[in-house]
Amino acid sequence: MKKSILWMTLVIWSVTASLVLAQESAQKQLFINLTTQDTIRAGMAIEFSTKVMKMKQMPATIFLNARAVGIAQKGQESPMHASGATLQEMLKGFMAKGGTVYICPMCMKNVGKFKADQVIPGVTIAGKDTLDALFADGTKVMSY
Repeated sequence: MKKSILWMTLVIWSVTASLVLAQESAQKQLFINLTTQDTIRAGMAIEFSTKVMKMKQMPATIFLNARAVGIAQKGQESPMHASGATLQEMLKGFMAKGGTVYICPMCMKNVGKFKADQVIPGVTIAGKDTLDALFADGTKVMSY
């Protein structure tokens, strides 16, 4: 009888610990605020986000605003990053691996001077979802 109670206690503790750990890892995410088209800094932000997603098994979001909006404009040329890809190619690779990219609509209009139909596929015009990602519990925010 004592053995079965001990066994049940261990099973319940093990399941509870597993659920808590799973919940904690599910709540963690990375949010990158990217404000530049500088090849080195923007490339670092995209590369870092991609690696965090893979290594830490956590969701990552990049928010393009200010001058960074140009990275997501169709036909936009950018110099080659040390990785051997342009910033736009890196951004597409990030999204292909499951990353989320939002773009600031005001910055598109005021800084980039382009419209929503000129944004590369996969990039979402920022709205409420952007705020949800930024202010979610467990979000780590970095700016480049």
